[in-house]
Amino acid sequence: PPSPSPLSLPPPVVCVSMSDNASSSRDFVCNGEENTLAWLRKREQETCPRSDYLEKVQKRGFHSEERELVVQWMLEVADTLDLGHNVSSLAICLLDRTLSRFSADPSLVQVIALTCLMVTAKLLEPSPPSLRNFCDCSPFNPEEVCQAERLVLAKVDWRLRVPTPSTFLPYLLPRSILLDPHAMALCHSIFDAASMDASLLSFLPSVVAAGAITLAHLTYGFGSNPSNKLSATLGVSQELVEKCTTYLRDTTERFHTFELPVTRNISSPATVLEDCSMFLQKEKR
Repeated sequence: PPSPSPLSLPPPVVCVSMSDNASSSRDFVCNGEENTLAWLRKREQETCPRSDYLEKVQKRGFHSEERELVVQWMLEVADTLDLGHNVSSLAICLLDRTLSRFSADPSLVQVIALTCLMVTAKLLEPSPPSLRNFCDCSPFNPEEVCQAERLVLAKVDWRLRVPTPSTFLPYLLPRSILLDPHAMALCHSIFDAASMDASLLSFLPSVVAAGAITLAHLTYGFGSNPSNKLSATLGVSQELVEKCTTYLRDTTERFHTFELPVTRNISSPATVLEDCSMFLQKEKR
């Protein structure tokens, strides 16, 4: 996106450490392994962003087209700084949650997006990039990013650890017969492509994870479709999982058609995306 106009933000604050608020470390606590998936399902319904926020909340010119550009830019920054898929996934969710709370001036959205990456990197990366590293990837200075950080944390009430599609993969992948080591990387690549499309917000993260696993399953040519087993595990209809799978397939196809420069090379072989592209071409025939 183009360089934004001068910011109008609250007075400068010191950048916040995740240890400054105790609730952030309690957000993802669950007692009992067998209850974890059910707890995550409940949690996602409580914390997911509004699927209609671009139409109902954003009234100042920030639309789906602008969101696509901003998310693409976030993925490029994440790639430049070697951030993991879980970081970019949570950062995009944090952006949508923040913008679900207030109508933002479009000139602020890019610095909010950068701040979401920085906050999630501090939360999840063992050695996160510095504030200066993030500023070097953007037109913003440290003072602006620190101000935006305070804004983001206030809008989401410091609730940072929320389920994303990546969160559900370790719980759902074993339910399918997809044991190829590239499966996780392919699912993350599907998430990256779909995350640029605001329509993804109409599906809960768990359903997106199930749809991505189903698409990966079909891509690798394994026998039966796992959507029935995955839908039963989540307590949703098989029709919903298959609807999401079709959506992800179409979105991934669009991703390849336009060759958007967000291919992730971090622990993800390039052949994974090629496999998915080949499957989509076979489906056309």
